Order: sequence, then structure tokens, then C-alpha cells
Amino acid sequence: CGDLAYASDLAGQAVELEPDCADFWKALGEIRREKKDTDGAMDAFSRALELRPSFPTAWLGKALVHYKRKEFAQAEQAYSQALFYSKDRADTARIRVNFANFLKEQKRMTEAIKQMRQAVSATPDSCETTLLLGSFLKENDDLVGAISIFSRVAEKFPSSGRGWLE
Repeated sequence: CGDLAYASDLAGQAVELEPDCADFWKALGEIRREKKDTDGAMDAFSRALELRPSFPTAWLGKALVHYKRKEFAQAEQAYSQALFYSKDRADTARIRVNFANFLKEQKRMTEAIKQMRQAVSATPDSCETTLLLGSFLKENDDLVGAISIFSRVAEKFPSSGRGWLE
């Protein structure tokens, strides 16, 4: 289902049929965000959070929209809320990776690396997250740390290939 217009229509119908379903509003927000409709996405995520204030992935969606709008203080606050409410390890790792990328773009590498380390701790079997941590360390000129992480990936995930060594 790669057609965003069709998905948007379905999500719109879903919220019309079940206007008090936070999951439907969050889905509509995701679709609107993909369509680059930041106002519509923000409205949908906000409605999802009115219905369920402890909805971490709706907070993440809101953070991503704030970030896209260059509303950095609000984005950081929404990332913090997402982490506060997140209980699922995979969701927590995904939120932390997104937050780390946000912090990296804000030139806050020490904080970004801390978030990436916590993402790896939440999902230690994620090759991709572990490689991202290594990349962050390399970008921060921590070559010893990066080599350590990349070596760990080579041992733990032997089928991951070696293209990341270059």
C-alpha cells in the first residue's frame, strides 16, 4: 500500500468512524507527515495525544513535525515526553535513535552519543543501531570507541558485511 493518497483517505475514514481512537489519529498523523502536511500532521498527533497523553509514538510523531518546522525547543520537549512514556524496548530504541539524530544535527554530539548508547542497550540485537553508534563515535573523532563498536558488530553480526569499515 504505497499510495499515500489512498492511505490518507482510509485513515480519514477511520477517524470519522471512530473519532475517539488515538491509534487512528496517530496513523493519520504519520500519513500526513509523509505527505509533508505538517499542519495536518500536527493536528492529528495533537488529537491522538488529547485522547491518550501517554502515547509515546504519537509524541515521537509530534517531535518529528516540530523538528521539520525548525521548532527545536518543542521538538526536544516532545522527544523527552516520548521517552518518558515509552515502555516498549523497540519503541524506546527508535525514539532514542531519532532523538540522537536531532541532537547530532544540533551539534550536541555528547548527548547524541549518550542517546545512541541507550538505544543500543534497549535493543542489543540491532545491528543497524549498533552501527549507528559506531558512526556517531567516528564522527566525534572517538576512533578507539568506533573501532571497538565495529569490532563488536563484526563478531556479533558476522553476516553484516564489512562495508562499514571504509
